[in-house]
Amino acid sequence: MEQFTRTALATAFMCAMAVSSHAAAPTFTWSGATYTAPDEVVVVKDSEVSAYYYPFKVTAGATGTAENFKMNVALKDDDNSRSQLYAVNVQGNVTFGGSSFDLTASTDVGGGGNNAVIGLWSYSADTVTLSAANVTVNAVSTHADGKSIYAIYHSDGTLDIQSKVLNVSYETHTNRTSENQYSEAMGMDVAEDALVKLSEHTVLNITGSSLGEDKAELTNGSNAGAGNYYGAGTAYGVKLEGGQIQAMGTTNVKLDAVGAHTAGLLISNFFCLLYT
Repeated sequence: MEQFTRTALATAFMCAMAVSSHAAAPTFTWSGATYTAPDEVVVVKDSEVSAYYYPFKVTAGATGTAENFKMNVALKDDDNSRSQLYAVNVQGNVTFGGSSFDLTASTDVGGGGNNAVIGLWSYSADTVTLSAANVTVNAVSTHADGKSIYAIYHSDGTLDIQSKVLNVSYETHTNRTSENQYSEAMGMDVAEDALVKLSEHTVLNITGSSLGEDKAELTNGSNAGAGNYYGAGTAYGVKLEGGQIQAMGTTNVKLDAVGAHTAGLLISNFFCLLYT
């Protein structure tokens, strides 16, 4: 994942706290054992939020189960301030159960360097469990200089997926023109010694589309590095950045791209890359 996610957690949370006090941009919080379902549809203008927008937060002290979670969050561009969208942020030891889990995070806000839209971000010191029978996570960025996409980003503890079907999809229109920037999009990113476990009866389907038309070229300057490209945003199925995935069931990955590079699985330890 882009560099900000590894170095700015504390800053991001401070920003999120500031956002939560903004009446025009709703933030729903699950803390303790009490869960209250968020609005199913949330549409927010870029001018109504600060640098980071966290629509739904699960605090470190949260426990219990949320049944049939459903949320569709759209961040709309109206002032080019380029806020980032982190739709569902889970830090507590909780379970999302029931018959379904349905999450969509979409934006037409611009991006640039170190700027992202995340669908589900889990970073509990313990375990986050997805046991809803059918899970759908979708992330979309439509701006030509848009955001990197992480439909699911897991950065700490264990994400235990026991669902029957997990459908993860994304669509990026990002097409970087600056040689010193890069962009990427992926169904799942596992970082920082985190672990994702998928049960033997779980079918994981990842579908991704990169619609940028410029041929991807290696990034130059301070952001240069193996796997970093400007032009059309690179499309991955799963990316491991120091984390692990134990996929005991069936995994299907389908990626479509115009000018971008694609990889079903990318394993990176910042020194070497393995494409499969």
